[in-house]
Amino acid sequence: MSREIRIIYFGSEPDFTPNLSKFDGFADRTTEFLNVSTSAEAMPTLERTRIDCILVQLEPPRQPGIEFLETVRETYPNLPIIVWIENWSSDAAEEAISAGATDVVRRETGSDSVVVLANRLSNAIEQHRTTNETTKRDWQLERAFDAIGVPVWVRNRENEYVLANEKYRDEVGISRDVDVIGKTPTDLVEPEMAERFVELHEQVVQTGEPLQIEWHRTERDPHRVIDVRLSPVLDDGRVVLVCGIAIDLTERTAEVGASSIPDTEGETPIVDDDGTVDDAASISAALPRNGSLDRERRRNAERLELALEAGKVGIWEWDVQTERTWFDDRFAQLLGYEQAELTPHADTWLELRHPEDHEHVLDTLHSHLRDDIAHFDVTQRLRTASGRWKWVRDVGKVVERDEDGTPRRAIGCIVDIDEQKRQERKLQRQNDRLETFTETLSHDLRNPLNVAQGLLELLEEDCENEVLQEVSRAHDRMEQLIEELLVWARTGTSAVDCTHVSLTSIAESCWSNIEQTGSELIVDDDMDIVADDSRLKQLFENLFRNAIEHNDPSIRIRVGSLPGRSGFYIEDDGDGIPNEIRGRMLERGFTTTESGTGFGLAIVREVVDSHGWELDVTDSDPGGVRFEITGVEAAD
Repeated sequence: MSREIRIIYFGSEPDFTPNLSKFDGFADRTTEFLNVSTSAEAMPTLERTRIDCILVQLEPPRQPGIEFLETVRETYPNLPIIVWIENWSSDAAEEAISAGATDVVRRETGSDSVVVLANRLSNAIEQHRTTNETTKRDWQLERAFDAIGVPVWVRNRENEYVLANEKYRDEVGISRDVDVIGKTPTDLVEPEMAERFVELHEQVVQTGEPLQIEWHRTERDPHRVIDVRLSPVLDDGRVVLVCGIAIDLTERTAEVGASSIPDTEGETPIVDDDGTVDDAASISAALPRNGSLDRERRRNAERLELALEAGKVGIWEWDVQTERTWFDDRFAQLLGYEQAELTPHADTWLELRHPEDHEHVLDTLHSHLRDDIAHFDVTQRLRTASGRWKWVRDVGKVVERDEDGTPRRAIGCIVDIDEQKRQERKLQRQNDRLETFTETLSHDLRNPLNVAQGLLELLEEDCENEVLQEVSRAHDRMEQLIEELLVWARTGTSAVDCTHVSLTSIAESCWSNIEQTGSELIVDDDMDIVADDSRLKQLFENLFRNAIEHNDPSIRIRVGSLPGRSGFYIEDDGDGIPNEIRGRMLERGFTTTESGTGFGLAIVREVVDSHGWELDVTDSDPGGVRFEITGVEAAD
């Protein structure tokens, strides 16, 4: 302890100011005794000043201190109150304890009595402050997790929740009133979602490796894509916790919807003596090591901290009116700094932020401070200790305002998205190269092909020759190959634009676009799904064409929904697919015929993957092949 100690004294000695500086816990400390004679005098002091302890002097048989003790205890149930009893009796001690005393001390003549009193005061103050620090850290962490604005959760090896912030609950449909601790996803979320959660969790537990996937949540927004990251926490090489964080990758407007952070209006913030947030080096450093404290509270704090570390999350808190800003140790570490290197002031943001990001960050911040938007949520580049720029997502919220709405305090976090940005840039470069390739196909190959086809037509007018027919078939083959390459390339780079689509309508439309040669289409039943209409047509047309080209022309093709499952099937009554090639049939370029391009089923796979669906190839009842597409969202 290093700050000043304040003790309220209630007793018969108005000038009571014992010298405690030579005792443990008080050395090198300023100790102030505030003397009061009534509870009415003490209450205003307690309301406006941080008090560490109350010393009540009892002088049986007169007991004015008991009434004072009961009055104070009713309003301040956790504040330590030491009762110093003169003319000691067991009855007086028992009465003091019953009235709410933390401890009772016999007052005797001589220095030993002061030694005992100093020791009891020091112990009570130390435990009270340590408990307050733990409570404060718990509160900061919980508020920070809710202020993050993205779903965060932690489950143990047995897949039981040990933490789930409010944003996570909102995302997966768990009420904020439900206690999730000790429960599994199967207990709390819909079966299909729970099955997927368990599958991903088990993968991390078994491999001990981080996992990152894209989750397409099209039931809320046809364009919605979420980046889900799972990170293991190891103990002696064994996974004991799996921490998760989900980041919405979808382009959004500034208005992000209702806040997931509870209102704090009317709450009294926990602050230091000077009215600012504590600048502790790290949350874990401030956690007590006192075995007598509540173990569950400590475990909760440790779980929260593990989730922050695994999710690469750093916390900040900002006093808007004084500009004083607290950055936690993880914030500093994410950028390669020591916490002491970051000046606790808002100007530190200006020193760290990339100049090109200033304008859009400040515009969004001011919109939030005016209460125009619910959250402050931006991506920006911050300078690391090594001098390079790191991409972070910065999310926060004003949690305290004056009566007139003026912001007082905000809390938030940064999330490391640098790897995601690097992957996005890499993907963009690949897409750019692919776009150049498709332009080459479209222009540089088609132009000479068109010239060749034109010249061939002129030759065919003058003579008939089987060789010219072979040349014509080769031209047709080249044109088909170019067209399918273009379709495949564009399927892999364009964004999914989902709408409500009728299975019957899409099947019948695609059937009319291909050469059927005596084949038959049967749609067993209809269902409305959420999908990209253009891409879904590519899927149906390629599967229809593939079935017809590899079987008897009179083949029968059926389309329908999967009973009890979220998806549909396309099957035929043809010859089926040999087991030896089933594992390769979806590979790009793989074909079993001289006329095939090997892109048809690869395009089908691309369409399925781009929607976040699953594709299973099996046998149909008549002996042909059956394609089952699952994970499909039914339209409302």
